[in-house]
Amino acid sequence: MLDLRALRADLRARDRYLFGALMFALRAALAPYQPVFTGQDAVQGEEALRFGEMWWDDHLEALSEAEHEERTREPRARDLCRWLQRQGAPTPYDLGRTYPMDTWTAPDDVARSLQARLHAHRVVPGLTEAADLLAHLATLPFEWRTTRAWAEDGLHPGVIDVVICQDAPERDPVLEFHRDVTDLLGMPHTESPVESLAMLEVHDWASHEAALRYLRAVADVQARTRAMWDALTRGATS
Repeated sequence: MLDLRALRADLRARDRYLFGALMFALRAALAPYQPVFTGQDAVQGEEALRFGEMWWDDHLEALSEAEHEERTREPRARDLCRWLQRQGAPTPYDLGRTYPMDTWTAPDDVARSLQARLHAHRVVPGLTEAADLLAHLATLPFEWRTTRAWAEDGLHPGVIDVVICQDAPERDPVLEFHRDVTDLLGMPHTESPVESLAMLEVHDWASHEAALRYLRAVADVQARTRAMWDALTRGATS
């Protein structure tokens, strides 16, 4: 568990969307190496568990019946959700109150300028390490992020870091949801299955060297990541 409440408060006072942009970038870049579970994962999980694939079709039919007419075109998602909210029914948009978007994402212009923003606020402990880590991850072979088993099956090397930034650990909604899901799946709260070494397909000297290069790179990324989280959780500056 990563308690980033102090960091979020500090960054919000300096740059409103910086925290969300940082979480969004780290979640994507670290997924193949040292996964981080944020509000984005909680939102996606809640949508899948509470609303499911048929949610839209079921409620679209209910809306048509309520209006006693056959629509010539489908309503926008927001229109359907507003109608459901007037009926007192839950919608995916309600998740924004539980998992505020500024805790896990940011506008596109902020995301594009993330490195510059991190550099501008490098006085905050850990932001330099975060910028360096993101820059390093961008240099690693693209196939490491796409051909490993976890690209499709959700298998990750090592622990999953769960970010809390809204409330104390016993009340933070992201941590609560992560625990609920892992209980449902029968998996530990902080671990995920490790990919089998057989996936590395070592069959000659060249593939042996490639496997060693990859494993060393993963170990290096995980060490850099741990150093970054240690710095970021040390506490916000004044």
